[in-house]
Amino acid sequence: MRSVSSATEVGPGATFTFPGQGSYSYTALRELYSFYPQTAPYFERANDISRELLNGDFLALATAASVKEHDERLNACPDLDQIGIYLTEVLVAKILIEHGVKPALLVGHSFGDLAALATAGVYSIEAGLRIVCQRVLALQAHATPGAMAAASCDLEHAKQCIAELGNDSIEISVINHPRQTVVSGKLSALDELGAILNRRGVSLTLLRSKYPYHSSFLEGAVTPFRHALETFDFRPAKIPVYFCMEGMLYSPGSDLAQILSSQFVRTLHFASGIKTLYDSGYRTFIECGAGNIVTKLLGQNLAEKSSDIEALAITPVEGSLRQGLLKLFDSDLGRPEATLSEAEIVRAERLKDSAQLLESISLMVQDLSRLVRSTSCLLEQVSGSLTRAAPMDSTATDVVAQASQPSAVSIQERPSLVRHRSSAPEQGLLQGLVRARGSVFYRVGILSSKEYLPAKIVLKHRSQLCHWVVFCQALMIPSNIGRIS
Repeated sequence: MRSVSSATEVGPGATFTFPGQGSYSYTALRELYSFYPQTAPYFERANDISRELLNGDFLALATAASVKEHDERLNACPDLDQIGIYLTEVLVAKILIEHGVKPALLVGHSFGDLAALATAGVYSIEAGLRIVCQRVLALQAHATPGAMAAASCDLEHAKQCIAELGNDSIEISVINHPRQTVVSGKLSALDELGAILNRRGVSLTLLRSKYPYHSSFLEGAVTPFRHALETFDFRPAKIPVYFCMEGMLYSPGSDLAQILSSQFVRTLHFASGIKTLYDSGYRTFIECGAGNIVTKLLGQNLAEKSSDIEALAITPVEGSLRQGLLKLFDSDLGRPEATLSEAEIVRAERLKDSAQLLESISLMVQDLSRLVRSTSCLLEQVSGSLTRAAPMDSTATDVVAQASQPSAVSIQERPSLVRHRSSAPEQGLLQGLVRARGSVFYRVGILSSKEYLPAKIVLKHRSQLCHWVVFCQALMIPSNIGRIS
């Protein structure tokens, strides 16, 4: 499949794809929460709902300081990964749409259907979170234990090997592409099947799936999940949604409760769905989620037609959402109606610069205690300097006299400030100055809302102050350091 390039739109428009199991990513979650403040309310709502229904702390996953800490928290409630997959996908799609990327069609891979429907407006993001939790609850209570494995062969070859095994506990679950068939069954039976496949030169790889999806092992969960779905209200889709398993578009007349619940036990022929999309004229695909699962499947199913296809995994395995957005902007992929303004492109470039800055910052914050001690010493010096400051006129005296203990709080503009322009690298640190009997006092954003520092203190310690600002921003503390106009 050829890489994206500056090409005109082909066919009916761009298709947003939404991956299913195996697409959970701590890195993607943390990036969304840390760099896209508009997503914070959704993370908080997801946390509330996960606590209510699953007795798990979802927000703790996104705020974990390390992979090890994250994994420990996820192990305490493993099914939170389902919320993570869903939320990542709907938020990535939301960000894309906000940036002018208008999809013509939405397609999910199994569990990805839930994110596709939310993106289409069939239900709200919050309602989708509740649906995900109800799905988990049905599986926890009624699923029969089993596993899933991917065989590197076509459907017919897999069927022959299952027949040779003579074990009816193994079922065909997903046909992903001509050289991959996913099966579900008891772990012992899968081991026996693997031996048969290996003798024929075919590999069988166990998948990291808690449940044996698309098999009769989940039959007990169908009815409880359907009953839960029937309590929700579903609206017409604002963007068309295509169900690969059903081979049809969602419509107001669709029995969505039956469709989504029955997917537990029905085989997914995703390869057939991709063929239908191609035959219908769709050529442009953007994967909304972590990784490139669907993007790879598109390439494997349409290998002979790769020159006709444009596809992009917006959050690739080796990369970030911000990098994916930049690549998308460069290619103009999936935006037949609108182009990004110059301001939006500049903003995207700044996001890239921020990513590079964050990498540098990470080295500094590793020695957190030393930074805090250094800052503490600085503030003690500042306090002493303010105490020794010369008498000032009434305006300046009022300003400084109201100084409070240093803290990272927002700062309101004061009329008494004289605007100040600086060409120094740390120009954003100083927001204004006030003169008082020959002394110059700068307002510094990291201090309290009414704190001012003498110019000589600021200039002497500006490097340390800048480090503290960076530290605040890295921890998402609102240091409120504005640029100087």
